[in-house]
Formats: sequence, structure tokens, C-alpha cells
Amino acid sequence: MLAARSISAFNRAASTFTRGFAATNNVIFVLGAPGSGKGKHSDHLVKKFGGDHVSVGEILREARNGCFH
Repeated sequence: MLAARSISAFNRAASTFTRGFAATNNVIFVLGAPGSGKGKHSDHLVKKFGGDHVSVGEILREARNGCFH
């Protein structure tokens, strides 16, 4: 019973967070070691909350390879 209440409370909080997040301009930084799944988690966040996924690593690699104009 306690677990069901905790899950219900979490779902209510997540719903409130989602409505508030969508109504404002927020930035989420996802930090972690190489290969830790930052891109995968970012994809999930974009699906759930909308917005854009910007990878600094990809930007730096493109700049190094001369693909930036």
C-alpha cells in the first residue's frame, strides 16, 4: 500500500512538473562520463517535455572537422 501511495504521489508531482516545465523556458544539463547514456536520456526528455537536444560534443567535433559554416 505504501508503494502504491508513493507511486501515485510521484505521478502527481511529475504531472505538475511537466505542466510547469512546458510553460517556461528551462534548460536541463545532462552530465556524465563518456558512454553513460546522456544522449539516450536526453532523447527521452525531449519526447516527454519537448524542446531541443543540443550536444556540445557533436558541436565541437563538427567545428574540429570544419563542418561548421
